Amino acid sequence: MPPVLAAAAAVWTAGSLRPFEILELRTLDAFLKWRGTEAPSKSLLIVGIDDKSLEEIQEPYAFYARHIARAIQTALDGGAWAVGLDAIQPREYVNPEFKRGSREMAALLRKRRDVVCAYRLYPDIQASTFLRSLENAGAVNLTRDLDGVVRRQRLVFEHPPGVPRPGLAFKIHQAAASRGFLKALRANPQPETVIINYAGPGGTVPRLSLVDVYKGRTPAGAFKDKIVLIGDVSAEGQEVHMTPFSADMPGVEVHANVLHTLLSGRRLAGAPGWINVLIVLILAAMAAFIFSVSGAGMGGVAAFVLSGAYAVGAYTCFIRGGIKLEVVRPLMAVPAVYAAVYGRRFARERKKRALVQGLFSQYVAPEVVREILTRKDGLKLSGETREVTVLFSDIENFSTLSEKLPPDQLVMLLNTYFSAMVGILFKEKGTLGKFLGDGLMAYWGAPVEQKDHAERAARAAAAMCAQVADFADQWQSILPFRFNVRIGIHTGEVIAGDIGSVAHREYTVIGDNVNIAARLEPLNKQFGSRMMISAATYEHVKHKSECRRLGSMQVKGKDIPVEVYELSSWKG
Repeated sequence: MPPVLAAAAAVWTAGSLRPFEILELRTLDAFLKWRGTEAPSKSLLIVGIDDKSLEEIQEPYAFYARHIARAIQTALDGGAWAVGLDAIQPREYVNPEFKRGSREMAALLRKRRDVVCAYRLYPDIQASTFLRSLENAGAVNLTRDLDGVVRRQRLVFEHPPGVPRPGLAFKIHQAAASRGFLKALRANPQPETVIINYAGPGGTVPRLSLVDVYKGRTPAGAFKDKIVLIGDVSAEGQEVHMTPFSADMPGVEVHANVLHTLLSGRRLAGAPGWINVLIVLILAAMAAFIFSVSGAGMGGVAAFVLSGAYAVGAYTCFIRGGIKLEVVRPLMAVPAVYAAVYGRRFARERKKRALVQGLFSQYVAPEVVREILTRKDGLKLSGETREVTVLFSDIENFSTLSEKLPPDQLVMLLNTYFSAMVGILFKEKGTLGKFLGDGLMAYWGAPVEQKDHAERAARAAAAMCAQVADFADQWQSILPFRFNVRIGIHTGEVIAGDIGSVAHREYTVIGDNVNIAARLEPLNKQFGSRMMISAATYEHVKHKSECRRLGSMQVKGKDIPVEVYELSSWKG
């Protein structure tokens, strides 16, 4: 569990960084694009000051007030519920330089409560006297996210602090509601923000050209039961904004989409913070469980499937319920837990590999070490019962030899001898248990299980004796007698495990059967044999070796006599 909590905490912290916050915002864009265009509210209509209007109305834009006023009147006479003006600055209506038509517009704004004009809130500029005198004015300011994209919009602003100022879309909705056409929205005294449920890219909301309205070229009933927004949609218009669908949506259409969100009843909402925290924890816990019972490869597949399933679930929740769950943090949680779980496992495996290599690199062949490291079931160091074959060897008359040879020559001889013997043991994949002065102990069947452990031990013993015979010929001139060894071999169950003190431990085998093997080696002296094996070993190797029965011998420490054989030669 600690890796899960650590990963979840790291993900939650990282998700607060600006790049990840922006990435989360863009998942909303992706969801809207995947959903595609939907039919806008039937109650919405844009009258656009478009390229056609600018071409046919041969007047400066500042003198459009009278044309817009007549278009407003046409819309109201045609049965419009309310009309909203975007990008029309009221100061133009009262400026003496633009009196032409401005009085008509100003009178219309004062007379009709179902006509809403737009104004912009500036931090250090108060609304004009004209605006303060109007009840039907709405702030045109748009709310931008960290990356400059308009995804949400305040319905009510505060300007100055503590003074509520309705936004344009909210005020237009109020105007229509005041005439009984819509259910009024509750005026929240605090600034309220809605996620804009865009119907689609620019042009999705139906449009009419201002010049067509002005000149009466609109279809009959075009304004019946409509909320009409008038604004600049021309190619050269300066009022364009980045939205989830496009980078150049006219401001009037952004406000139209805010109204679409309010009118359609399909509001979008972000999930509460505690829900997102719970999702991250649940996904992290699920991922940790899956990864704990699977390898890295299958874990990677599971991570992909789990992440994909959550993404589909989040998208379904968005489409069907209008709830925007966080996506980035939960999807980050899965690979974070993957890294934590498999990183921890890798560290443990690395530590285990180092432990195994430290335990066995000097006692078994390199290929056996590799086999131990690649075993899926691992190596049980705490102790287990194994059937093994144990070999003890000793140099004959070593005490006399050590008295006759100089120390440096004796050490050189022993090193040469042991190097050859260990090489033979490793060739047969045996484990060197320990050096015992001039002797050694080895075993087969642990730490790696070997079904032919007795055969390997017998074959190694025969090779050891053959090598000793070569040494005897080579060293005949420097030794006082012929060099020879005695070997004892026994097969049986032992306890195998990592045994020792806190400071020094080693993997070894212990038990009565190890002691029997140790007792067989000196019994060779009584029979003049070189390789003595027990009956237990004989049963495993009799079909591949030449053996001579020596009899039943009472072994020190055992009440039952042990039947022994001499291994004369190996035929396998």
